[in-house]
Amino acid sequence: MDIVLPVAVRDPACALPILWLIFTNARFLAYVSKQKVLDEMVNIFAFGGKKYKEHDVLIPLVMMGSGVFGFTLKGKKTRMSIMPKLKQAELEGRLLVCVVNESFTSQVCCACHTQSLSLARVLDPLTDSAVSLWSVKTCYICQRHWNRDKSAAKNILHLGYLEQEKQPRPEVFTKSMSH
Repeated sequence: MDIVLPVAVRDPACALPILWLIFTNARFLAYVSKQKVLDEMVNIFAFGGKKYKEHDVLIPLVMMGSGVFGFTLKGKKTRMSIMPKLKQAELEGRLLVCVVNESFTSQVCCACHTQSLSLARVLDPLTDSAVSLWSVKTCYICQRHWNRDKSAAKNILHLGYLEQEKQPRPEVFTKSMSH
């Protein structure tokens, strides 16, 4: 973005405060946009994205894994996290948030609830060797193929329901069962 300064402020000493003002204004507008996105995401969770229609009497239950929210892959804190907005909506009575410990949810089959998932392997036609697919898991008990993330999401939902009913966490989702 090229910034053209008026003739009166072509002096570098005068230009610096104006550039700082432009930069600060751009940062503020970016912050406001992110907040609007987060508010709209919470609105979608709470009301199904209905803006001006009548809202249902039922309060939605949002179940999320307890992964570290608000951090980038490099471990730096990000400014855009939905958790504070969800907690605020929960305090306002618009929805309920259940944060579930997601340990072993991608390692347990969501159909037979055994820790029997392994990476699916397919034959690579170019090299005639077996290649593992990271996103696809196969249960060697019930012989089903699962998308890793969908299976974990179903397990988080299952654990969330158990937590809401004050039931103990199944042993298959604990460290004592892992090999």
